[in-house]
Amino acid sequence: MKSLLLCLFFFFLTVSGLVYAEEPSPAPTEGMKDLTSTPPDQEAYDLAMTKGVTLLNQGLFQDAKESFQAALVIAPEYPEATYFIGLVEGRLGQYKDAAQHLSAALKGGYKKAAFDLGIVLYRDRQYDEAIKAFKDAAVANPDDSAVFLYLGRSYHALQKYEEAVAPLLRAALLAGDADLESAMEARYLAGVSYFQIEAYEEAGAEFENVIASVESISASSTEEQGKIESKTDIPPPQMNTAEGIGQFASVYLKHIDEKTEEKKWTLISSIGYQYDDNVVLSSSDNLLASSISRSADSRFTLFLRGDLRFFKWAPRGSGVGYSLYQSLHRALTQFDTQSHEINFYMPYQKSWLKGNADYLFRVIKVNSENYLLGHQLRANAFFLHNAHRATNIDYKFQWSDFKDSTVFPINSERDGTRHELGIAEHLQQEKRRGSFGYSVALETAEKEDWEYIGHRLFAGVKSSLPFSLRGSLDISYLGKRYRHPNSFSSTQQKREDNVYGAEVGFRRPLFNKWDISLQYAYTRNDSTIALFDYRRDIFSMNIIGDF
Repeated sequence: MKSLLLCLFFFFLTVSGLVYAEEPSPAPTEGMKDLTSTPPDQEAYDLAMTKGVTLLNQGLFQDAKESFQAALVIAPEYPEATYFIGLVEGRLGQYKDAAQHLSAALKGGYKKAAFDLGIVLYRDRQYDEAIKAFKDAAVANPDDSAVFLYLGRSYHALQKYEEAVAPLLRAALLAGDADLESAMEARYLAGVSYFQIEAYEEAGAEFENVIASVESISASSTEEQGKIESKTDIPPPQMNTAEGIGQFASVYLKHIDEKTEEKKWTLISSIGYQYDDNVVLSSSDNLLASSISRSADSRFTLFLRGDLRFFKWAPRGSGVGYSLYQSLHRALTQFDTQSHEINFYMPYQKSWLKGNADYLFRVIKVNSENYLLGHQLRANAFFLHNAHRATNIDYKFQWSDFKDSTVFPINSERDGTRHELGIAEHLQQEKRRGSFGYSVALETAEKEDWEYIGHRLFAGVKSSLPFSLRGSLDISYLGKRYRHPNSFSSTQQKREDNVYGAEVGFRRPLFNKWDISLQYAYTRNDSTIALFDYRRDIFSMNIIGDF
């Protein structure tokens, strides 16, 4: 089973695109030699090319084109002259001819042509084709900020704002302090993209970075307030100065304040139906034997979550949340569960860091009897390395007061505390996200049978799929090593559990603010004590509302 889970996970990674082989460069077209070939008359070819480059630098584009055409006559199979003809035609506004020559040069092995082909297509407003060219350029020049800036611009022009964010943030990162003006433009467009998809906190952070950049440029330069000059001197629409971009960023920040002021609350609801081939009451990783029914049943589920933000003062804030979960079984009504949670939280956000500290109080009832009172303190931090990668460090402390009941008479033996520390790496591309990590937990209890050290490995991927579907796959392994001889064992052996899990889900929009999801979850608990050894399969369908 372990091998099957691993194969399934890596298959999903492959088809979703997080693990992929770099596509080979296009092979030279028939009749065109690669760059290692030598023109038949090297001296005449070099003379024509040198003359053409000189005229190009002087702005005499038509004369330069004639020189490059002369070089092409001397060496018609050599892609360099074809590239420069396309470059000059782009400067002359002859975009269709330019695209043909640059495409031919690219197919001939002249990889430099990919970026210039993208620029020509961008100028000709063929944004879909431009995106393809800029992606080719990104493979050849992964550290060129201009490539990612124009890739983001192309997505932005198509109003594909979610796809625009990642290349724009990468452009800003690559440009850095060495090209502060390009970095500022990229962050501004990223902010606009975030704003359009209603990610207002992220948008605000980018606009604040833009304003900080404007101040830095103003302090270090008195010439035109930092005029933006990109590789192809195409200024952003309606503005061409750092001061202008800063003013636009300030306007967006005011709009963000208005929108976030208008909506201080969020509400998520879910109604679901599940089939469970082995109903298990899993309120924690430390299960009672009596909470494993070893019987199949179906149930309806209801989940509600509401949040209210009290204060927001950059870069901090505060809020309160409440959630309700209710399950209603068809036959095994003794496992009907109701959970209430209330938590207070304080988020913190900067351009390179997202943090949160919260307190949670939990009350769980099973079959209308008190089952658990719990408290949790949690602190986590996301360190944003770049647009594609972040590291999350998470710490949780839990105190649990389990209540004895008719069905669970020894429940209180598990009263105790739990410390858990985890680290996870998060990766993001245009339409997919992946993560993997490790955590360690130490659980103490009133009775020694329930004390253990646990090590968890986990990985997951989420991806956009055809037909407006979003897919997800998660796998995990939890190894629990109990610290004392176990009274449930006739030989008083120490208990060891190896828990394997996998979950596959698909979700798509149903209608305004409502989605539908289908999920399958598999759990295998391989325990050295037979009472705790089990397998479980759950099939779920949920209708989810996000307001």
